[in-house]
Amino acid sequence: MFRWLAIASAVAVLFSIAVSQILLGAAIVAMVYARIPWRSPDLKWPFALYVGGSLVAALASPEPLGSVPQLKKILLLVIVPLLYTALRDTREAMQTVGLLVGVSVLSSAWSYVQFGRKYLEASRTGADFYLAYVAQRTTGFMSHWMTFGGEMVITWLLLMAVLFFALPDERRIRWLSIGAAAVLALALLLNWTRSIQIAALVAVGFLILRRRRRWILALPAIVGMSLTFAPMRARILSIVYPHGTVDSNQHRIVTWRTGFEMVKAHPLLGLGPGQVSKQFERYIPADIQRPLPDGYYGHLHHVFLQYAAERGVPVLIAVLWLLGRVAWDYWGALRKASGVTAALLYGALAAWIATVIGGMFENNLENSEVLQLFLATLAIGYVAVREVSAVQRRESTDQRV
Repeated sequence: MFRWLAIASAVAVLFSIAVSQILLGAAIVAMVYARIPWRSPDLKWPFALYVGGSLVAALASPEPLGSVPQLKKILLLVIVPLLYTALRDTREAMQTVGLLVGVSVLSSAWSYVQFGRKYLEASRTGADFYLAYVAQRTTGFMSHWMTFGGEMVITWLLLMAVLFFALPDERRIRWLSIGAAAVLALALLLNWTRSIQIAALVAVGFLILRRRRRWILALPAIVGMSLTFAPMRARILSIVYPHGTVDSNQHRIVTWRTGFEMVKAHPLLGLGPGQVSKQFERYIPADIQRPLPDGYYGHLHHVFLQYAAERGVPVLIAVLWLLGRVAWDYWGALRKASGVTAALLYGALAAWIATVIGGMFENNLENSEVLQLFLATLAIGYVAVREVSAVQRRESTDQRV
């Protein structure tokens, strides 16, 4: 019961954060009731610095109670030891990946319906599809396109790693997996979130370079094929030919510069969780002209700058320490891994790459859904690390005998 509640919580975040957190609470209760001992990757010190620094920053902020909504997300960290304990081996970790992919396919299919409706509505009314769609993109089962894209890129990369490094032997499962990968890839394209698309290309490029280097030539071909579809072509070309201020990214420059001013003024404790949006106007550099470019100014569009501005440089160091330690552990385990274990490690590492790159342009890890899925993926990767360590211990024992 505990095991399936933990897995269900990780999967449910793809369609409902409320259901996911209810299942998470139920899994904790089941674990305590069954007196199952906690197991966790060795990440306690960066986690401790992150949690402690966040609490101190909240207490030092002008509105400590206003920090509560952000601080509640710290509770999501429990998904790492919970899922790490629940998954006994890489077989169960792979089953979890399969469930994640299955729900993602359903969410992607629904996003096709959303895209079709928006396209037909723009055609019927004669509206400029680009301008109408860029502000109301596909969301799948989520409430926002950034959340949907941030989740889909993680599950797509997990699946791509399986296809590259542990292709199923059964023909039917193999073709279902390839079809699912195509469904998720198209959903990412139609989602139109450029930062996520760039992150996906870099991360899948990493997988290709580790598996078949010559296949890297396929990436320009894929981009070229995307350009043949008019709506997709307009979005890709907007990177260098923006549609006025709609997607010029000038607002990101404003938020980044403002964020640096916040960090300069409060380097140790930041402004406090939740204070960036409330105090944004105070820190806008004097040379920035008004009115501000079109865009969202509720956060800094850079998750690492957001951590520093909200909670101080020490918390940012804790986050970077955690991410660096995870990548180091995965990479070290990959040297001894093969088959399914290698696929899980490569998938988790590719998801890590995409999430870090995406964080350079968006506040992705402060989004509860994306954060919880990322933490679940982190736990899945560490199950593979644990498997590699167990094999090494058995080999060492056999050699001594």
